[in-house]
Amino acid sequence: MDQHTALFEHILSTHRYVERWSTKLLCLDYSSESPRKLIKMIKAVSGGLLENAEYISANYNEADVAATRLLKGTFDVQNFIASSMKYVQSSDVEQVPWSFIEPLKNTIKKLLGDDVDVLLTPQWEYNYSVYIQDIEKWFKRYVEDVMMIPKYRGNVDDLFVDLDKKFIMISFPSSQRLNPMQLACLSHEVAHLVVDKLYFDKNDTSFEDNYVSQIKSKLDPVYHSVAAKVWKRAVEELMSDYIGVKMWGPASALAMSSMALQYGYNTPKNRKDHGYPPWIYRIGIIKVAMGQVDDIKREIMESKTILNGAKMNKSIDSFIENYSIDIDETAFMEVVHDIFKGYDIEIIKDDSYLENDLSVKTAYSVMYDCLLEAISIFDKYISSNVWNIADVRNNLRYIILSLLNGVPPSSEELKRTSECSAVDLGMLLLSLWIVKITVTSPNVSKQVDNWNRLILWAMDAENIANRYFDTV
Repeated sequence: MDQHTALFEHILSTHRYVERWSTKLLCLDYSSESPRKLIKMIKAVSGGLLENAEYISANYNEADVAATRLLKGTFDVQNFIASSMKYVQSSDVEQVPWSFIEPLKNTIKKLLGDDVDVLLTPQWEYNYSVYIQDIEKWFKRYVEDVMMIPKYRGNVDDLFVDLDKKFIMISFPSSQRLNPMQLACLSHEVAHLVVDKLYFDKNDTSFEDNYVSQIKSKLDPVYHSVAAKVWKRAVEELMSDYIGVKMWGPASALAMSSMALQYGYNTPKNRKDHGYPPWIYRIGIIKVAMGQVDDIKREIMESKTILNGAKMNKSIDSFIENYSIDIDETAFMEVVHDIFKGYDIEIIKDDSYLENDLSVKTAYSVMYDCLLEAISIFDKYISSNVWNIADVRNNLRYIILSLLNGVPPSSEELKRTSECSAVDLGMLLLSLWIVKITVTSPNVSKQVDNWNRLILWAMDAENIANRYFDTV
């Protein structure tokens, strides 16, 4: 068997595998059409690459080294694209927080328009991430590099069926699938898309050019590239924190601060985290996004009256006023205290929290002014869609009361009990955090599980209602 034949048989075998798995995966239940769109695209592209292998085998002989490289490249690209089936396989309703998919899409639609499709998929690592590059464009580059069939040369669009929008993937820790309180961190990942559009638009590089030029002016050219990458990564992370909290409110701030406990605010950085903003900086900008502490405190205080008569060991009042009470969540309460009463964006001026690296410290030397400008740009861009606790105060009372009585909050009830007729995502998640922090009992962990499910059910019911009213 010659090398061409061996490669072709591997490509044929891989395509048959893709066809079999596509049939199985298309039969699974998904919360949106995004997984099916991706699997149909993978199947079509795999077929096109098989066709490409047939063309190369028929028109070139084994002695042609360039042809052999193209055939090997075709095999590599096919396997790389086929490996993305694992994301579809893990995106069925049994493995994802199905109730979050529609709110994620709605948030993206408000911020970026209706030209983005989202695939939500779990990962084993305890982390949240987003791949902001369009998957279709990403795959096309690889396919175009190996495609030899004349009708596809320079134009492989016909192979990429069903993907009529920018297609991105967002992942979450699989262990948190049924924990909406922690899934509020997803707002940070969505915010990455906004940051990419607002500050790193390839058609307008003025924001980036301004600060990168300032950084370069302070360094020897040998450090320019590294410092510029550190600056960009820091802006992406810090502004994603700010925008994420602005979109979904205090629930996102509480979720991210809870995640900070895993690392500690001042954990020494290693080379893997080169230039990554310390949590103490992130907490500073999260507090700015939260707004005035006194305003947040007053709004939550005005919601406390619904707790009268409930069996509680700790009230909203003491939650706000007295952070030193010794309760089971003492460590967590310290983080809450830091968000509401602790650090501010001014902390970013203190470079003692950074690793002792010239490129990193120089990149952060312009960060304070940079963030102030970035905040101003965002606030003008999306002021109408910023979450405001004052807008949902009455609904918050109703939702907390529903949870305490074991009833899923309902938008139909909200129509009768308040002026607002919609179940707001930030409001649902904040209500969970409030009852989690204020209610203590011997079986509190079981209660939290029940509250989580009640909120997920409420989100799912609202999604179904919204889809129904959109079609009638």
